[in-house]
Amino acid sequence: RKTAGRKATPFHNNMSLSSAMKTVPKETIANSVAWGAAEMPGKRIDMEDAILCQYPLDVPPKPSSMDENETPSSSSIVSTMGIFGVFDGHGDGGFASQFISTNLISKLQSNPSWNVAYHEINLSSDSCTTDTVETIFTEACYDLDDDLKNDKSKPRDGGSTAIVALVSSRKILVANVGDSR
Repeated sequence: RKTAGRKATPFHNNMSLSSAMKTVPKETIANSVAWGAAEMPGKRIDMEDAILCQYPLDVPPKPSSMDENETPSSSSIVSTMGIFGVFDGHGDGGFASQFISTNLISKLQSNPSWNVAYHEINLSSDSCTTDTVETIFTEACYDLDDDLKNDKSKPRDGGSTAIVALVSSRKILVANVGDSR
């Protein structure tokens, strides 16, 4: 079988799954996420898709508006949140999907409400809402769309659909743009 044009991204930290499992102490596995990614072009010559796997995300400062009893201080929180996404590029050689996968995290984290959203997702209470996260993701998508429209370096018109999961120790939140589900 020909494998030209196929690119595989090995498991976490460029290790195979078996070597990753051997090097991670057993007690650490419960507080971490094992993940992997692979990509393969379809009928097109160029791979136009992109993958985002970032675990763990940096812990932002705890907002002063949060009750001290709701969540521990930021200094005592170990990040257990990651973001994972697949971006299905269309017609521009993968520029849009690569652009989004590269810039999504910084867009989310630059939102003034990111620290509130991060800590709400990690609350032990099941009663917290995901409204803040939904708003931040929506704003990030609109901002990235505007950035792409105004980017003079893009080779041609195109775009991308997206499916993104924000995974914490308490919740998994999934968002999609376009027909990716």
